[in-house]
Amino acid sequence: YYNTTLLITRYGIALRYRKTHLWASDRGVFSPGDRFATCEWNGLRVGLLICYDIEFPETARAVALLGADLIIVTNGNMDPYGPTHHTAIMARAQENQAFALMVNRVGEGDGGLRFAGGSAVVDPFGTLLHEAGREECQFSVELDLAQLTAARSDYRYLTDLRLHLPGEVIEHADGRRELLIA
Repeated sequence: YYNTTLLITRYGIALRYRKTHLWASDRGVFSPGDRFATCEWNGLRVGLLICYDIEFPETARAVALLGADLIIVTNGNMDPYGPTHHTAIMARAQENQAFALMVNRVGEGDGGLRFAGGSAVVDPFGTLLHEAGREECQFSVELDLAQLTAARSDYRYLTDLRLHLPGEVIEHADGRRELLIA
């Protein structure tokens, strides 16, 4: 069994990602995923991550090295760890010069867990564009795609990088790219 996030478009499943970094309650229940992946969607290359993955700089770097312009993180982060993911999503966006969207649970869960909310959108400079509160809501943010070029013009973190993640990159005919974890 895997903790899995899907990107579903009007054409079906565009991308599937299996969580690679298992939180304490995941261990023994789920197996870790063995790859990172991106796909093209609405003119952007998109990568997916799940919850605890965002706390590891290498996970966002992996999808960025696959060309991600937008990193989407599905999240089940709970109190008292909300500030950790708030900081991490801004850092991962800035480090990888990509937009980042984190969607987090709200309310009460099993065992008395209280989910932290704080769903957020961050630009490629690491600037918070919108952050939701602790209540269920919907919001939309228009992304200024020129920010991708601007963020990558002077500082070219991905091309100036001297340490590279190991693993085989696979290019699929449907436009998906995968980095297999070595």
